[in-house]
Amino acid sequence: VFRRMSASTSVEDVNILPEAEQCIRDWVNEAKDTKKALTIYVGVDIGGTNTRIAVSSGKKGEVIRVCKFRAGTVVEVEKGLARIAELLSPQLQGESVSGAALGVAGRVFADRRGAEITNFGDTATGQEIHVRDLPAVLCPHDRTIFLNDLQCACYGMRALDAAGQLGDLFSPLWPADAPEASLEPHHYIVMAMGTGLGNAFLLSNPNGDGFTVMPLEAGHAIASTVGAAHPDYAEDQAMIAYLSKKLYNSKTGIEYEDVCSGRGLENVYDYLASLDDSRPAASAPEIAKLVEEGDKVARKALLIHYKWFARCTRMLAMISQARGVFWAGNNQFNNADFVREHLDELRGEILNSTKPTWFESLKVYTQKQLLNINLWGCLFVAQTQQL
Repeated sequence: VFRRMSASTSVEDVNILPEAEQCIRDWVNEAKDTKKALTIYVGVDIGGTNTRIAVSSGKKGEVIRVCKFRAGTVVEVEKGLARIAELLSPQLQGESVSGAALGVAGRVFADRRGAEITNFGDTATGQEIHVRDLPAVLCPHDRTIFLNDLQCACYGMRALDAAGQLGDLFSPLWPADAPEASLEPHHYIVMAMGTGLGNAFLLSNPNGDGFTVMPLEAGHAIASTVGAAHPDYAEDQAMIAYLSKKLYNSKTGIEYEDVCSGRGLENVYDYLASLDDSRPAASAPEIAKLVEEGDKVARKALLIHYKWFARCTRMLAMISQARGVFWAGNNQFNNADFVREHLDELRGEILNSTKPTWFESLKVYTQKQLLNINLWGCLFVAQTQQL
């Protein structure tokens, strides 16, 4: 069972799903009845807004969601996990969790026992989170590690591909004759726009034996622009100048994440709204609603948002010589119709290169179902403890 959870609760109201309680009780009782060692693995996806938890018995198909709660600071995450540990303790009946992995947006420390959650912004309590500060009943301190969020997605994709299910989650955008999604012995890029812009390489090992996952922070690279003869050049330069002044006092250019993220969509819309004194700024959810209503400015903002996403894709494909790209995340599912409507423009953005022939055969896939791949990846790593 791996159902979606619709609404999240605040840290103060954290509770766990009744079926999760029953499932864990059953796993513990079965282990006791059969006198076999209990295996329970915990996966935690710490997003910019919500934290999600799932558990697995390590057996195929035995995965269940436990809880989803809102958290925007490290302290809130720690409080939420402590509450879940308190609620799960009676079900565990004194047994220990076998391993845990937590995915975060940001930089993971070398020992993998801590991380810096950049999505939370600078707060009085800081951005750093450490295994030592988490409840040991849920996250055993000697068997818990942190992962970058797109690193989690890559491991989740590996797990789904091994189960022959990757094609159920991703469909091809182009070329038209692209095969069903699967991981062949080639290099791949995985990208996701959400609160931030996540990206990672899924690199085929030299001997063709599996893949190495390399998490990236390419969203913070200074973005490229188009040539002076390009029809978008003047608008591109004006928007870059506007956002550079707004965000960095014109001291630097802007980064991809300044356009390709939730706040990035707001930035683009803010620039376009500045050209019309009668139009107020809007939040990302408000812009999404305006897009649904056919608002021309909102639709243009979303198109620019995706064009820059394609630019970042081109940069990473050039660097890695990847054969395929996976645009992941629930936003891809939500914006599927819009993306397909503008496929020619987005592909044109990728081909707008000094080496366009290098990208003509690049296969681009997009997520077609609502599924948190990060949680699958966390559970895979929690079980294997291998990176």
